[in-house]
Amino acid sequence: MDQMWHGGILPPDASESERFLDAAVARLRWAILAAALLIALTWPLDGHAGPPARAFIVLFAGYNLLVEMVRLRWPRRYLRRWRPVFDLLVVGVFYYLNAEPAGPLFALFYLAVVSAAVAMPLRGTLFYIAAVVATVAVVAPLAPLWSTEPQALRQFASLLIVLCLVGIGTAAFTRQLADAAERVVSSEAKLRAVTAQLPAHIWTTDPELRVTSVLGTGLTRLGQDIGAYVGKALAELGEPDGQVIRAHCRALAGEPTDYQVASQGHQFEARVEPLRDARGRVVGCLGLAHDVTERRRGERHLAVQYAVSQTLVEAADLSAAAPAILRAIGEGLGWDYGALWTLDADEGELRCDVTWERTPGAFPKFAALSRGSSFTPGVALPGRVWARGAPVWIADNTREHDLPRLAVAAEEGLRSGFGFPIPFNRQAGGVFEFLCREVREQDHEVLDMLGAVSRQLGQFVERRRAEEELRARARQAAAVADLGRRALATPDLSAVSDEAVALVARTLAVEYAGVQELLPGGEALQLCAGVGWRDGAVGQAIVAAGHESLGGYTLLARAPVLVADLRTEDRFGVPPLLREHGVVGAMSVVIPGRERPFGVLGAYATRRRRFTADDGHFLGAIANVLAAAVERERGEEERARAAAAAQAGRDAATRLQELDRLRREFVASVSHDLRTPLTSARAGLGLLEGLAAERLAADERELLGVARRNIERLTRQVDDLLTANQLEAGTLQVRRAPLDLRAPVTDAAGAVLPLIRERGQALSVDLPEPLPVAGDARRLEQVLVNLLGNAHEHTPDGTRVVVTGRADAADVLLSIADNGPGIPADDLDRIFDRYYRLEGSRGAGSGLGLANVKALVEAHGGRVWAESAAGRGTTFHIALPRRRDEGEGTR
Repeated sequence: MDQMWHGGILPPDASESERFLDAAVARLRWAILAAALLIALTWPLDGHAGPPARAFIVLFAGYNLLVEMVRLRWPRRYLRRWRPVFDLLVVGVFYYLNAEPAGPLFALFYLAVVSAAVAMPLRGTLFYIAAVVATVAVVAPLAPLWSTEPQALRQFASLLIVLCLVGIGTAAFTRQLADAAERVVSSEAKLRAVTAQLPAHIWTTDPELRVTSVLGTGLTRLGQDIGAYVGKALAELGEPDGQVIRAHCRALAGEPTDYQVASQGHQFEARVEPLRDARGRVVGCLGLAHDVTERRRGERHLAVQYAVSQTLVEAADLSAAAPAILRAIGEGLGWDYGALWTLDADEGELRCDVTWERTPGAFPKFAALSRGSSFTPGVALPGRVWARGAPVWIADNTREHDLPRLAVAAEEGLRSGFGFPIPFNRQAGGVFEFLCREVREQDHEVLDMLGAVSRQLGQFVERRRAEEELRARARQAAAVADLGRRALATPDLSAVSDEAVALVARTLAVEYAGVQELLPGGEALQLCAGVGWRDGAVGQAIVAAGHESLGGYTLLARAPVLVADLRTEDRFGVPPLLREHGVVGAMSVVIPGRERPFGVLGAYATRRRRFTADDGHFLGAIANVLAAAVERERGEEERARAAAAAQAGRDAATRLQELDRLRREFVASVSHDLRTPLTSARAGLGLLEGLAAERLAADERELLGVARRNIERLTRQVDDLLTANQLEAGTLQVRRAPLDLRAPVTDAAGAVLPLIRERGQALSVDLPEPLPVAGDARRLEQVLVNLLGNAHEHTPDGTRVVVTGRADAADVLLSIADNGPGIPADDLDRIFDRYYRLEGSRGAGSGLGLANVKALVEAHGGRVWAESAAGRGTTFHIALPRRRDEGEGTR
């Protein structure tokens, strides 16, 4: 509503009723003002107001200014508004025009315009400006007429204007009252709609602490009628300890108060504050209470979960954490007795491990009976939880008939109970059990919370067992490593075996351990090392190596054999040795050997025992160490024999090396001794042919040619033998110098040409361009003589031999081709091997020629290879590095 209606200062959070009352006071003030102005401006009848009227106008203006300044709290804010300026202006005009007949007309018309605008309603500064402008525009033309009218007419017009003002003001006031009432009803409806969504109730009281109103759903949710509280004093509501009345009395004294109260099993948190009117006076109490039962339950459940989590963080294992967990759950949820049942996996039973009582000693018989009991799946409350793998709730023990501890529970007053599992490996690894004296129906929220605790405990157990298994595996690995070091340091196999069985018994916590050796023939096993056995058993006890014994079955299976209970085993027989010692749980592995197993290593317990795969791996590792020790002992004997054989071999090798040295020296000596007479013989034959060729008969010349050819062949063989000997000894020297490869080709062709012509063969050399290389001319000539001689000797008469060559940017290539029968494909890769000869070859060579060719070519940094096809001849290729500008030295 516009500021002109407000009569006092209202806080921002003022209620609708306070605003309505404030607006009503403001309207009343303006109505009195309008009446006073009319009286002052229209009296006396001659249109001239006396001093009292003027004084009233001035006083009213000052009063209005003071009220606005106080309401706006600061003069500067008042000066920023246009309305007071126009109010003062209008009052001044009233005062000035009062002496004239048009003065009352101006004032009345201005008030009429303002009243009509407010009734519309219009707001703001423009409203006042428009009122002044409209008044001036209307009154200015009417002022002369108004002053000439009779006084009675002016009085009648003034009365008519007053009646119009009263009608317009009444209509505006009535409309504002209706709007305010509608807003009050709407606000109450909204308030009821909002409070209906809250799990709380709100009430008000009068100063006599009588309930005047109640809102909200807090009481209706408890099945109570809100109407039954309205109009009653708090003392009549039967509040037992006076806490509520004391809180309301403090609120009446101006002190807000918080308190808690319980009703019908529900808990409420309440707050009472003083209820004040527009003047700040305490006229009653305003209270708010909300149901915190579910929140408190949730807080207790969270507290239980937190306590369990904190306990698990600090505990080493479940047995250490169990007392604190039992106490946290029992006290947090209000149960009287609790117990932890753990699973004996070997026996397949639940056994009571830890008990807890809210009051120590309250249930001595039941606690003693529980500690002495064991349950299988489905038996008693722990057995049911184990069988189902889920929480089980028994609301009343007396309704059950298959509970073994029912009589003792009834005797000591235990009625209700529940249990939840500790999941481990997809089954219950243990059970928590709780009982109390009162009958309690199943609480799904508690079961849900305990389901979360159950999963948390399962994760803890799995984590701790995994950690324990890791530690156990670490201990086992360390034990295996220690045994391995001892086995390496101790050559005595019996000492290693004794250490191994002691380590197995200690690490696996079994009563017996033993090594059974497979006797020759493979029909029996003998206990050769052991721990825990009766005197005389080790070294004498023998069992069959077949299905008649665990050890024999292990040899047949060639894999670890794990038996939880030998009494129910049907895969093999139980030998007398195990029966005599009361063995129930057993595990055995093969001790491997090279040709056959050495025997069996076993671990034996006198109770039911579920050995794990990791236990089998540990036992297998110990067996491998024993196998290594056995092999080492046997290897020592073999090494001794091998050492003797090796020494004999070394002696033989020394003798062979000496013989080879003598052979090389002999070959070098013989080659040198043969070269001189062969050279002389060849020179003599050449001289003889030159001097006496014309005097010799044809058959004599033929004989002389045969001698010359044999001398040439023998010379080449001696050269090959000497070259091979130098290559083997590493004394061959290649003196490389710049040369044209055509020169060694020409020399070699000249040396071989007579032999080729004698058999009707043809030799063609096609080397039109220089072939610059860096090489040893004599060695390259030896290579070419060998290749040309090879073509001559291994091809039939009439064969054509062609030598071609070319030079490219990097290499010089030389090819020697013939059109002989060729070389088989299987022999191409072997023709360059030393002493290798083709089957059916015509020549009687030493098998060193091509090997020397390859060695000499590679000594020049080149390579040689052959290409051949059956019936199409053979081509030998030589590739040598093309000569560089710088010179070459001796290699």
